[in-house]
Amino acid sequence: MTKCKECGTAISTKADACPKCGAKQVHTSGCAKIALGLILFTAFVAAVGQCSEGSKNSSPAAKHITSNTQPHPAKSGPTIKTEGTVISLSTKMANDSQALDDIEGRLKDNKEFLKKYYATPDQLKQSIADAVNLALVESSYINAKDAKQKSLYKRASSLAGLVEPQTRELYASSLSQIFIKSGMDVDVSAIGHKKELLRIKYALMSKPLVYKFQNEIKIEDQARPIGFKKVIYTNGFESSLGETWTENL
Repeated sequence: MTKCKECGTAISTKADACPKCGAKQVHTSGCAKIALGLILFTAFVAAVGQCSEGSKNSSPAAKHITSNTQPHPAKSGPTIKTEGTVISLSTKMANDSQALDDIEGRLKDNKEFLKKYYATPDQLKQSIADAVNLALVESSYINAKDAKQKSLYKRASSLAGLVEPQTRELYASSLSQIFIKSGMDVDVSAIGHKKELLRIKYALMSKPLVYKFQNEIKIEDQARPIGFKKVIYTNGFESSLGETWTENL
């Protein structure tokens, strides 16, 4: 369920128009939601603290590999026109296959990196871009009948199931580093089977601080587009002093 942007009535997220006032509803695509997450993350960095570009990171620079190829929607026929250039379908398939190789390599690199260091903003941005590219490759071959095209679709779909939870891990790790650089000993982690729970642990967590996270830093607005289902605010104490606030997204 969501709310009508005109009258505030609770309506289905699939509704084309509000049943009460008739206002048309705008639906956001999955790729657009992921891109929105990146925009909100950038705003978050500015809200938490001023981290100068010239300051040294507490961890070595992440290995950043960017594919020079961009997937394009498949069309029937032997050629595809993109940005004024006509390429063969076989060339596009080769480009997509190489892009998937690059994404698979970054998945492995990030997994090892996170065992020792905080994620960098560049890693998070690249992971979000990879998720978008995988969605494009999937859409290119979703109705494919050719065996090789089907194989690309299955591979992109499988990688998407790995990139999405890792993106959430990178996001949480990036937030931890931003907080620490800002002088706050806050531990942020993505937990759960699919890393869909965002836990923010801070010894001084309180209702006013939770309110600040929600309404000023807008943690939940950032977490939602990249697939988090809940945000858990806690002071981490297991005794009677322990306090936890959970928000469903």
